[in-house]
Order: sequence, then C-alpha cells, then structure tokens
Amino acid sequence: MGRRLRNLLKDETTFFVTSTIVDFFSVFKNHSDYLILIDNLNFYRVKFDVKLFGFVLMPNHYHLLVQLDNSKGQLSKFQQDFKKFTAKKILEKLYGENRFREIKILEDAARDLPKQRHKVWMDRFDDEVIKSEKWFFQKLNYIHNNPVKKGLVEAPEDWLYSSARNYSKGDHSIIKIDIFEF
Repeated sequence: MGRRLRNLLKDETTFFVTSTIVDFFSVFKNHSDYLILIDNLNFYRVKFDVKLFGFVLMPNHYHLLVQLDNSKGQLSKFQQDFKKFTAKKILEKLYGENRFREIKILEDAARDLPKQRHKVWMDRFDDEVIKSEKWFFQKLNYIHNNPVKKGLVEAPEDWLYSSARNYSKGDHSIIKIDIFEF
C-alpha cells in the first residue's frame, strides 16, 4: 500500500531527473532498444534503493521522478552507473545489429575526447528537487504527457514506456513503480 505524498516528501529527497542522448539523437527505435533502459533501471533502482514514482522513456531522453537518500551523492552515483552501463549495452546492440549510421553519430560525438571512441549520453543530467505536492504532480503530468506532446501517441497511457500506464491502467508489466495515495 502506498504512503501519503506529503509524508514521502519529508523522508528523503525527491527529484525530477532528465538525461539525454548526445546531440538529441533518437537511438531508441524499437522495443528491444527500450529494454536496455528498462532492465537497467530495474537493476539500479534496487542497487541504490531508489523509489520510482514516475518515468517516461523517449527516443532520445528519459525523465524520472525518483526518491532516494542523497546524503552521499547517491543520485549522481545512480546516474553515473546507469548511464555508463546502458551506454555499453546500447553500443553492443548497435554493433550486433550493424546499425552503422547510429554508430557513426556516436563516434562523431566523441571525436574530441582523447580516451573515448563513442559518446552515447550527454555528460550531465538535469535534476530538480521536488519540494511540494503541487510541484510533484506538475512534473508527473509533464512526464506522462511528453509522448503526446512529441506526437508519438494520442493519449499518455498509450505510450508503453511511461508510468502513465501504471497509474491509469494498473499496468506494471514494463516497470513496477512505487505508488502513493492521493
């Protein structure tokens, strides 16, 4: 059973997180591409004891609404590990499927980096601390409406890679999220 949101916001730090593929390139094109993010998000949320309240996985970026103990910089460590391992898996998949156009774009992005052959993710990620219920729901709605705004689907719950399905349909088949009471 979920806990009331106002209590959750007091316990640990809740963040709205965004991370993007280099040059805003759309590398996620099919279900097996998205599975790289899904599988690793499930793994790293357990490793870092992250509560996941909302997510959307888009062709060139993702948004998360997460909560964790950030007293030792856990959000940065979570993002670093997640992005490092997903980059490795993305490259393995691209090479395995001979997707040379995508590989070339990721090679070009690393052109000026002496110790890197490819660059998948932008170096930094954006995060905003959620300080109120109003802000929480504004970000959750933003996450859920992102695929509609980009013209990928008609309704938020139609996008398979979004927590909108968890909330509207009770569908936890892609990623189980942490539910709270309204």
